[in-house]
Amino acid sequence: MIKILVIDDEIGNRHTDYHQDFVKKYSDPDFQFVFCDGRNENRQYTIQTVLNFVRQNLDADIIILDRVFGDQNQFGVETLGRIRELSPNIPVVMHSSELDSDTRTKCTFFGAAGFLKKGITVEKFREEIFRLVKSK
Repeated sequence: MIKILVIDDEIGNRHTDYHQDFVKKYSDPDFQFVFCDGRNENRQYTIQTVLNFVRQNLDADIIILDRVFGDQNQFGVETLGRIRELSPNIPVVMHSSELDSDTRTKCTFFGAAGFLKKGITVEKFREEIFRLVKSK
């Protein structure tokens, strides 16, 4: 079973349609999803909340990180470098609806192992997850 950490303010919130649609669409007997929306107990987005989540799940096989999340879009790429320092052996894949060349360059610089466009097909999602986990 592949343990996938998903860090996304929308997907991490179990009360949103986006979370329910993501789980329904990408559920697979080979995948175990663990979600974090980046909010602390006061419902504020903090990088520390994300890093604590990663620390508690260092047995993960891969991390899917939303490129932009939190109040005022304050995290995402900024958090990528911190996650890579904390868990250098776990590939981090950026998840975004916008994957232009500037975004890819910046994310690659900070250590992104790959990119998943939001709305990716089930087949492509599965293929990318297996490819990245095998390459670690």
